[in-house]
Order: sequence, then C-alpha cells, then structure tokens
Amino acid sequence: MSSGRGAAPVLAIAGAVAALAWLPVVGATTTRFSALWVAAGLGYLLLWRQCRSSTGTDEQWWGRLGPLVFVALLVRVAPWLASPYLSDDVARYLWEGEVQRAGFSPYRHAPQDSALDGIGHESLRQQVNHPAVSAAYPPLVQWIFRLTPPSAFAWKCWVLLADLGVLIVLHRWLAQRRQPRRWAALYAFHPLVLLELCGSGHLDAVALFFCVSALSVASRFSLGSGVLCAAAVLCKPQGLVAILPLALRRQWRGLVAFGLATAAISIPFWSDGSDLWRGARQYAEHWEFHGFLFPEVRAGLEKLKAWGESCQGEGTLRESTRQAAYWLQPNTHARNGLNFLFLAFAAIVSWKQRQHPERAAALLLLGFLLTSATVYPWYVTWLVPFLVVFPSPGVLALTLSVGFSSLVKIRSLETGEWNESGWIRAIQWLLPAALLIGELCRDARSGGALPSGSPGSTGQGRNADRPKAASKHHQEH
Repeated sequence: MSSGRGAAPVLAIAGAVAALAWLPVVGATTTRFSALWVAAGLGYLLLWRQCRSSTGTDEQWWGRLGPLVFVALLVRVAPWLASPYLSDDVARYLWEGEVQRAGFSPYRHAPQDSALDGIGHESLRQQVNHPAVSAAYPPLVQWIFRLTPPSAFAWKCWVLLADLGVLIVLHRWLAQRRQPRRWAALYAFHPLVLLELCGSGHLDAVALFFCVSALSVASRFSLGSGVLCAAAVLCKPQGLVAILPLALRRQWRGLVAFGLATAAISIPFWSDGSDLWRGARQYAEHWEFHGFLFPEVRAGLEKLKAWGESCQGEGTLRESTRQAAYWLQPNTHARNGLNFLFLAFAAIVSWKQRQHPERAAALLLLGFLLTSATVYPWYVTWLVPFLVVFPSPGVLALTLSVGFSSLVKIRSLETGEWNESGWIRAIQWLLPAALLIGELCRDARSGGALPSGSPGSTGQGRNADRPKAASKHHQEH
C-alpha cells in the first residue's frame, strides 16, 4: 500500500470530522450534518478496507506507534478545540466538581437545590442538563471532576489524554496478541471516537482507557488488572466487563484487588448512603433514547395492558385478566424484562466463551446496547476498541450508523423541540441488526464455530484470543 493511498481516507475523515465539530459556526442543519457524517463514514470504510486487506508489513503503514500517535493527535486538534454542541454533559461534569470544592456532595444535592445558591459559576449551573437529578456518575470520576478547573478545555485535556491512552494500549495489545498493529489506526481515526470523545468531551474515554488497560494486562498481571477494572467501573458501570478475564480464569488475587480498590476509592462517599444511587436509579428508571428492543417491548406491553383493561363481563378468568392489566406497568416491566434478558445472555456468553474472556467482554457490551433503553452515540464508542480486535460487519455498521442519531439534537437546535423520529432510529438499527442476524445465522450453520467476522473471532484462528509473548520484532517497535 502506498503512503498516498493510506493517507487519503485519513485526510477525508479528518476534514469531515473537523467540519462537523465546528458546524455551528456556519449553521448546524440536518442536511449539512448528514452529508458530512456520510463523508466521514465513507472515508472510514475505505480506511477499513485498506487496513484489513493490506499485505504490507506493519512498519510500512501505521505499525509504528510514534507516527500513529502523532497523526492521531493532529486529527484530534480540531474537534478538541471546538465547543461541544451535540451534548451538554460537560457542563454537568464541571458543575459537580464545583459542588465538591464548595464542600457539598453532588449525590445529595441536585443542581437546582437552593443549598447550592451562591457557589461556583451560576452560568455553568444554568447549563446543566436535568437540574432536578443529582449525580449519577460513580466515585472515581467524581474525584476527577473535583480536580478539574471549571473549563470545558481543561476537562477535554483529560479526555484527549485518555483517548490517546486507549490508542497506545490497543497498539500494544494487538502486538501481544500477534495481530497486525496497524489495526490500531481503525480506532485512532474512527469518526465516532473523534466526534463524541474529543469533540463532545464525554467521560467514556477515561473509563474506556481503564477498561482496555485492564483487559490487556489480565493474563500477565492480575493485581494490576483488578485495580484497573475497579477504576473502569468507578468511571462508568460498563467497565465491569473488564472483570471477565479475572472471574473466568479464577484469578483470585485480581478479584480481591478489584474489591479492595473499589472500596478504597468509594470510602469518602459512603456517608451519602442511599443518595449515592439516587441519580443513577432515576436514570435507570426513566431515561430512554433510541433503544433497539425497548420501544417495541414497551409498546407491546402497552397494547396488552389496554386489551386486558378493556375485558368486559364476569368470571374468574376475566377478572384475573383485568387485575393483571391494572398491575402491569409497561415502562417498568419492559426495562426489568430486558435486564433479565441481558443477565441471561451474559450468563450464557460467559459460559460458552469461558476460554476466551476478551471475546465475552465484547459480546456483553454489544448485548448491553441491544437491551438498553438508552443508546446515546457515545455509548457505542465502547465497541470500537473491540471492533479492532474482533472484526464484525454488524458492529462496524452500528458504530457508523449510530452517528445519525445526533440528528435528533441537530433538529432540536433548528426547531427548539426534542423529537425522536422513528426514521432516524430505523437508520441507526436496521442495517446493523440485519448484519448481526446474518452473522448469527452463519455461526449456526457452522455448527457453533465463531465466524471470522463476528465479535468473537479475530479472523486469525481460535488460538488468536490467547495471549502470547510478543516476538522480538514486535518488541523492538
């Protein structure tokens, strides 16, 4: 592969993402956003094809860590410097840091609480989303909020460092697994990562750094993996997937380290008692955005409830039907049912993939997204590092199609109204779902062996998931 051909898709992605990050300067419209996102997606697909099909050595293209990180940093400058407009989460991060520095607990005091009057920057307080809801983020990230000056730029410095950290760890992890290190470029230049992490400043970059780090060292350093896993969980609950290698391989020292680190980091917040979970509980019970299964399950339960309540006449069966219908709560029972489905899926995957815990982690993250009521685009960034290691057409499609869900925010900027249109959700899910179903069908026809394109396959044979000592060639570079 020539350097010119290798640079072309990266330049296309960088230009499109820079334009997306600074789109409000010229006016953010659905047409402009869609056109730029399609351009970024096409550039990434070209990069994917070149990177996966290249027969050249790693040293000829993106295999060297230094040049890769340097170019990745250059590509991130434009979104990093831009003000977030697709999400206002950064305002909450900064405000909860202000609350802690003033001596209050963000778990006990929601932004609108009168006890917080006069502290911090009032303009920042006015930007916080859902001011009636107290903190939902775990303790470690609260410590980071506290250490961060009340500036979006200061916070995004943390995000940039963590994002580049993920890239470095992923590059090393690929070398450890004897996979082409140039594949790390597929994380470095993914438009979803560039826009949602470096552009919008989501804390998922920090949690993802700890998660990927924990997985990469699990087979060699169980104590360190346990501590890193605790850090991941205490930034975002999804980080719990990093504990799978320790649990499935019964690495007790790592599990003990996980428990002790979790307790130690959380101790200062134990005095908050049940308030520690209040914001997270409200989120789990009421939030929803572009879920895959949740809207259909809830709609089905609403129809069932309406049918049961409309039953007329006498008789034990009809009376029982009416009582059951009155008891049924479509929103709550849809969430609980999908939670149970995810737990069942997690148990099956953990058992079937007990010899390949990194694969199990990738599948559990995918299962979580499929069963969640809320799937914001930055949630899907968690799949990107695993997509690099375990290629999957369905997951690849999802990481690109989910970007269109930002059109909901763009339309709200245009019209002043929040409207989650069904056609946007269809764009997000139809193609990925079809591809994932196709992968499952191929898996079934192969007698249970994982297809080469699934999240549970590296395309390099079943033993590729087992950590191996890096060759001298890899160690030198």
